[in-house]
Order: sequence, then structure tokens, then C-alpha cells
Amino acid sequence: MQDVAVVIGIDPSADQLAYATPHPKICYLQAAAEQLPVAAQRINLITAAQAAHWFDLPAFYNEVQRIGAPDGIVALISYGTPKLSASASERFGQFCQKEIAPYWPPERQWVESGYQTLDFPFAELPAPPNGNPLALDPRRIYGLSPDMVSATPCLRRRQGRVISGLC
Repeated sequence: MQDVAVVIGIDPSADQLAYATPHPKICYLQAAAEQLPVAAQRINLITAAQAAHWFDLPAFYNEVQRIGAPDGIVALISYGTPKLSASASERFGQFCQKEIAPYWPPERQWVESGYQTLDFPFAELPAPPNGNPLALDPRRIYGLSPDMVSATPCLRRRQGRVISGLC
């Protein structure tokens, strides 16, 4: 971050912001993506990771046009479903496709498509190749799963046991 003057991290959830790691060049603000507390034409890079499918997209895109610098970039990032080792892939695939799928909200379709089917009114740039896949321990995936929106009702129904048999 040595070449960056300041990063503004924005989330509508105070709970999410409570987990943010403090940094002298990061300013955290609580706000909705559709009403960003940022001056017009000031932002060079606008990113939304695993969140755009929840936005009122026309309102968000209006904000992007308002706050984006003349040569600014907007990047909408979707993680999708992780690709796992053969040993974990079958069990995790069963979990995603059969066990938790009934709990996914309709917006999940955009995540599954990697946001390729999401309306995007700006010029698209090619994404760089993903040359550094992340090696993720299955226990880490289990630890992340309760954070998924659809996992909450699933957790309630299963008394906290979401991905049994994965680890």
C-alpha cells in the first residue's frame, strides 16, 4: 500500500466493520453501496467483493459514475464455489449442490456465474489469469461456512452442523 494515498473501506454492517483490521492508510465507513459518503469524481478504483448481487445495481452504478475519477475502474469480484482437492471436492460439492442449495437466495445465481450474467454498464477489461490458487485446509472452509448467508437457516435446522464429514 506504499503507492496508495488512502483506501476507503465501506460496509453497511457495523458488525462487519468491527472485524476490519486497522491500518493507517485505511478509513472505514458504514454506508450502503447506493449512498456512498465520498466526494464526486475522486475514486480511482471502486471494488465490491462478494457483494454486488445484494446491491440495488442501478443506484450503485449511479454512485460509481458520481464518485469515480474520469479514468477510474470498477471491479466487481465474485468468489464462486471453491475448487478443492479430489478428497474434499466430492463432499463439498454434495454440501453446496444438495444440502445448502435450498437455502440460497435467488441472487446466488450471479455468484455461480462469476457475475458474468450481472448487468454491467461499463467497459469491461479482461481479468488477469489466476496464477496463484489458494491452498485451503478443509477445516478452514468449515470455519468460513457459517458466514455464508444461506448457512444461517441451515445451521438453525441442523443445530450448528453444516458440513459434517468434510473434516
